Amino acid sequence: MANSYFQFRQFLITQEKSAMKVTTEGCLFGAVIGCENAEQILDIGAGTGLLTLMMAQRTYGQIKAVEIDESSAGECCDNFQASPWKERLHIVHSSIQEFAIHSNERFDLIVSNPPFYDGHQKTENGSRSRAMHSDHLNSFALISAVSVLLNNNGKFWVLYPEFQADQFIEKASRNGLYLANRFDIYNRPEETIFRSVLEFQRSKSTAIITHRLNIRNDDNEYSEEFSRLLAPYYLYLQASG
Repeated sequence: MANSYFQFRQFLITQEKSAMKVTTEGCLFGAVIGCENAEQILDIGAGTGLLTLMMAQRTYGQIKAVEIDESSAGECCDNFQASPWKERLHIVHSSIQEFAIHSNERFDLIVSNPPFYDGHQKTENGSRSRAMHSDHLNSFALISAVSVLLNNNGKFWVLYPEFQADQFIEKASRNGLYLANRFDIYNRPEETIFRSVLEFQRSKSTAIITHRLNIRNDDNEYSEEFSRLLAPYYLYLQASG
């Protein structure tokens, strides 16, 4: 059973009511997002608010988080209010489809850790099932919303399992969102890709860069790159070197 809270260096995530809990890949995703120069940021499917809070720690931008699940949205709001950056963080209880229809805002940066399972093997917990499965936010709906809400020079970051990443890249390109960077995450060096972090923009990139990130090394300790990225966030973790 997951802990009811997760203490970071500069903020606390309570997650007793939220459908999806803090995960290692979610933390790594939040650490690699290029957010430092963004002024208007949108977090789609915010859950506990993890990505928003990680970005808030290293940017001065305004961040809006959209979450469809009522319990998760409430807990996300509590996490925002308990943080040092509460004046810059805003939660909206809504589907991203409805938000995109009614919002006149355009964002410099959009991020999402979306549901990615298909309709089978659902859990009995309705909130968790909605957070994990793509029925309420499939890839087409996500791309459609981002296409509306992203400004012309904006960046879109998303996390997917490796087996869905290539499909998502193809779908995005058909809708005018083109891959600029890719970060393939491995649990250990000898294993296959676990997750892929993808960065998109509206213009085609002449050189797409693929980065490799290992969570652990051959000795089953956190890798140098993982430690460097997460040391600003994790308690008791120090960057190598």
